[in-house]
Amino acid sequence: SDVPASVAAVIERSLAKDPDARWPDGDAMGRALAAAAAGHDVPGLAAPTTSAGQRAPVTASGAIDRGARPVSRRRVPPALIGVIALVVLAPIAWYLGASRSGVPDGVDPRKSFLIVPFRVQGADASLAWLRDGSVSMLALNFAQWRDISVVEYERSLDLLRDAKLDGGAEIGLEQGLSLARRGAAWTLVTGSITPIGDSLSVTARLFAVESGNPIGPPAEVRAAAGADPRRLFDQLANQLLGVVGAKPVEVELAKTTTGSVNAYRHYLTGVRALNEWRLNAADSALGDAVAADSTFALAWYKRSLASGWRRANDTNTVRYARKALDFVSRLPARERGLVEGNFEQQQQNWGAARARYMALLKNDSTDAEAWYALADAHYHDQNKDMRAANLTASLAAFERTLKLDSTFHLAYSHRVDLYSDASRDGAGILIENDTVRFISPADAQRLGRAHIDSLRRISRARAVSNAQHWVHTDEDAPLAYFALAEAYAAARDFGQAATTLSQAMARPTTRQADFPYRIASYQLGAGSPEAIETLRRALREQTVDSLRLRSSARRFNNVLAAANVALATGAVADMDAVFARVTAVDPNLPGTERTPRPIPSGMMLGPFRTVMNAGLDLDAKAAGAEIAATVKQIDGIPGRMGDMAREQSVQIAYAGYMVTRDSVYLGIVRRWTGSEPIPVILALAAIEAGDTATAAKLVQPLRRSDGDGLVAASQGEISPMVQAEVQTRLGDLRGALVTLEQINPKDFAVNNLDPRWAFYPRTLIQRGDLHERLGEPDRADSLYSQAIELWKNADAGGQPLVDVARRRLAALRDAPARVPIKR
Repeated sequence: SDVPASVAAVIERSLAKDPDARWPDGDAMGRALAAAAAGHDVPGLAAPTTSAGQRAPVTASGAIDRGARPVSRRRVPPALIGVIALVVLAPIAWYLGASRSGVPDGVDPRKSFLIVPFRVQGADASLAWLRDGSVSMLALNFAQWRDISVVEYERSLDLLRDAKLDGGAEIGLEQGLSLARRGAAWTLVTGSITPIGDSLSVTARLFAVESGNPIGPPAEVRAAAGADPRRLFDQLANQLLGVVGAKPVEVELAKTTTGSVNAYRHYLTGVRALNEWRLNAADSALGDAVAADSTFALAWYKRSLASGWRRANDTNTVRYARKALDFVSRLPARERGLVEGNFEQQQQNWGAARARYMALLKNDSTDAEAWYALADAHYHDQNKDMRAANLTASLAAFERTLKLDSTFHLAYSHRVDLYSDASRDGAGILIENDTVRFISPADAQRLGRAHIDSLRRISRARAVSNAQHWVHTDEDAPLAYFALAEAYAAARDFGQAATTLSQAMARPTTRQADFPYRIASYQLGAGSPEAIETLRRALREQTVDSLRLRSSARRFNNVLAAANVALATGAVADMDAVFARVTAVDPNLPGTERTPRPIPSGMMLGPFRTVMNAGLDLDAKAAGAEIAATVKQIDGIPGRMGDMAREQSVQIAYAGYMVTRDSVYLGIVRRWTGSEPIPVILALAAIEAGDTATAAKLVQPLRRSDGDGLVAASQGEISPMVQAEVQTRLGDLRGALVTLEQINPKDFAVNNLDPRWAFYPRTLIQRGDLHERLGEPDRADSLYSQAIELWKNADAGGQPLVDVARRRLAALRDAPARVPIKR
């Protein structure tokens, strides 16, 4: 009796079962509550019910007319109104108003959908695929309307996985509403599939995400048990869209996808595997889909994506993209744009690809897959003049992708790659304020070491944090572990990099046969003596068959780079074993296997091995002959593939000159690169021609100051060794020593094949010789001893170099003291 009946009526209206009978929002209820408490009339206030369940009239003052006895009423103190507002109004206002606040301005919540997997009832295993199939089929149907937004099937899989709801369990209403909010969708679609006798019944309901209330009546369709279920979902989509005011249209899903139910089932399996980064399984299932229906455009498209991630430069990627394009005309507009953009991208028509994706984003700026595709097209565009701008745009588009959909894990890979690249010491790339820029050694001098080191630290932290998040959210993705390991390696934390890949090897879902080879490389970077045994164990256990069966997209490079471990210890036989493993698993260089002129892997590895032999004072004549034969083969590669092969093989031309000192190789460098050879090689050529004055001029600018080394110079693997030879032949022994002392194994690559690992002991011997000539025998003794210790376990192939060091050390210790040379 202390609360006016009109206040009770306001509260009762807020609890009405019919949502349309409630207050429109919390502010309206607050105004009504204050008016009722003050004794004022409340327009539109429905009468509360009597004890008999009938509506009681409300007087002008707000009191309930119960007949003969008026209800006594006391004025409610303002403090009590405050209590009512806190206790009653606040939760109801949240229920009626705050839950609506997540709907963005301009978005019609009744035309924004998330579909959760339908419940499949009964024990018929042949219907189990319809759990996921319901989402895919309805999403494709909804996608026919340009003014309707629907969370794509692939993204819904990510949402389910992150919420740990992808195991087949039934999804409750509250779980579905939560998924919809995460997917920024405002109408939830749920349903069930029930076999009834000789027919199949499919029912569905719409729910308002902001309130959790159902929208309209349930929709139901039926068909014979053996009929194509996609026709049922065509009809169901029309019914559901009719509830929210969309005009029904005749859409036949079978015509826009595939006429084969079997192909469609394989397609769903493949898409799920692709989203979970199970690339081999994805390729297999999508292969089954196109085998069942060779005109299935979406399956060809998804197989192209899987192939691109599964094996770098696989020519199948282009072939699958072309097959998808052949049958693109029957797809919905959005899917057609994605297929066409992917084909342009595989043809390296980057501008055309971006135009396709921008057209999709003009229609729907919230399309995460289109943002990802746009970012990927920017990332792979190698236009030298626009490279920095493209990478900057790529980084921004990847960021936009993840803001729209944090579960879009494809966007992490290149994003982590960019930050990792910018975090490496000596790299010619920096990221500052999300802007990518390439810098020369001169640029680095202007920026200064402190600024560059600060930017690299930021990039390292971002690379690691992004990769860690990827692993955390997608713990069954092998590439996530690899990206994290590479981020640690870029930060020179090789121990943690090795540990990360070891963790991946401990999980059946993330184990890859090429990871142990990479672990050996990381252990080499960390200076661990276990590296060589890890490599030998990988050669024993990760065989040709296992590497072919289950490896990452970086297989070729991961296995090849492990040869550094053998080179660092003089284990020439193990280097040969690595090269043999590479050529057995990948007989042709990745990306050339199915071209008219595939490039044999051995064509590149053979010269490298012979150059190693020459560097170890073995058979230089044989090395020269093999290099000449390889240059001839590379010159014979036609078209754009040949241009790329020649540009990327310039090291072979430089090696040819170093081994033979034949100036014809300098002409090959000019022809392959379109520019002059590096100055230090020109200086050596001048000395060979007897022109020491020109050589001195060329080598003088190469002297490094304390601020140098911020950006590694081109051909940095050979420059110091060649420069030291030039300086020695010009009589600058002390300068040659300074140059050779700058060669530090900590700067050597572990993620790519680096000849410096093999040449380093020889540089120690060269330094010892220079110290001897300068009359510093103790320093020479130490350096010869270091070379012997470094290769103490060298096999027969590495023994000749060790024998040189031993002979020099023995001669030094037997020789009388020498007077230092003053220079």
